[in-house]
Amino acid sequence: MLDELVAAWPPAEELADSGYLRPSLAAATPIAATGLRPHGEFGLAVVVARLGSGRLMLAPLVRAGTGWRRARPREGASAALVETFATGATLDDGFLVRQLAPVAMLPGERAIGVDQTNESVVVGGTVVVKWLAQPALRPPTVPDLQAHLAAVGYAGVPRPLGSLVWSDAARDQAVLAFLTEWLPDARDGWDWCVQDLLEHVQHGPEGCVATCPARSFPAALGRLTAGLHVALATASPVIPEPDTIVDRRIIGGWGTAAMTALDTALELLQDGAGALLRTCADTLRSDIASMDTLSTTRVQHIHGDLHVGQVLTSTRGLAVIDLDDDISIEAAERGRPLPAARDVAQLTCSLDHVGRMVDLRTGGTANAVIERWIGDAQGAMLDAYRAGLAGAGRPDLLDERLLRPLIAERTCVELLYATRVLPRWLYAPLGTLGRMASARRNDGGRSLQTG
Repeated sequence: MLDELVAAWPPAEELADSGYLRPSLAAATPIAATGLRPHGEFGLAVVVARLGSGRLMLAPLVRAGTGWRRARPREGASAALVETFATGATLDDGFLVRQLAPVAMLPGERAIGVDQTNESVVVGGTVVVKWLAQPALRPPTVPDLQAHLAAVGYAGVPRPLGSLVWSDAARDQAVLAFLTEWLPDARDGWDWCVQDLLEHVQHGPEGCVATCPARSFPAALGRLTAGLHVALATASPVIPEPDTIVDRRIIGGWGTAAMTALDTALELLQDGAGALLRTCADTLRSDIASMDTLSTTRVQHIHGDLHVGQVLTSTRGLAVIDLDDDISIEAAERGRPLPAARDVAQLTCSLDHVGRMVDLRTGGTANAVIERWIGDAQGAMLDAYRAGLAGAGRPDLLDERLLRPLIAERTCVELLYATRVLPRWLYAPLGTLGRMASARRNDGGRSLQTG
């Protein structure tokens, strides 16, 4: 299969006009491939390719005539992967199916119509196949968080069904795709959180009641995150020692990476965006530098890319999805234990971004209400998160000293992500900077509500 693909490389592809700046397969070299069970007249395959930067790319493919092209939803690649799980079909060397629950053969595919860096396809109306756009090779000692959460009985995620994994010659492993249960009435947080805040803005503060969803969902997010972190810090056969203490050497590496993100953002951002960042740079640099005062802190496996878009709401309640790390993290660093405060910092920032989205949609006419909501929402989420940890007897999982520097780091990372990957998103982290600049003018920038 790999030889055939190399001879016909690159496959044709139609990159979706979603605003994401993604490299094409033509910029990468295929290094591994496996065939999937064919459907109809087309052959189906999965290819792993390597970019010049060393990062990996993944694509499901379909044979078209004498060549290949990137498979689109409804063309059978995701259904074929589900069939592989259902039948136990053998894949090519290096490719492995890790099955966590029974999977039936299912017909039919459709795309999930939301913005996302990766590609998710619903198969048979009951299973979601998520193909990772840029999988990362990790040592085989990095645990499977899906399997761990299943082992400890955590119910705050859609039921995990398994994953497709590829191993290189050095036996490092990359997860290529996840299979999970599909929640048919689910909406992701960039939809439901934004809609709830829009409704809050429309009825105005005077008409707001205590049961207003925009007032209650931040605390629900805090409780959900606390439950996830407690579950990830609970021993299981998959992760027998789930949390530990790291020293100044590790903490210093986080600070160095955060400073690098800030310096890179200062280099890349131009015009008004660059001027605004320079206004806040001293505050960001000071917040990041506060990590230098820490000699030790606690780490565990965390979500790694926790924002409101990773939280689904459905008739079953809230559920966290996509425990596959953040593609902004260098591949060698993904999957390592990190402070729980990192997830909390990113979730804090994403509540600000919900406000930015609503501010954009309302043309700035409700800015004062939105700014007040952001502060209240961040505070409510943090209070509920702390209470959730305390109720589980694990307040030690959150190192409060890391919140400010990690919020600063996340602000810089969001600026880089928008500049490099999704330019139309830049307005959101710039809105965060605007809030930070305002706080700096009012109280020297010491308010936590900088995210």
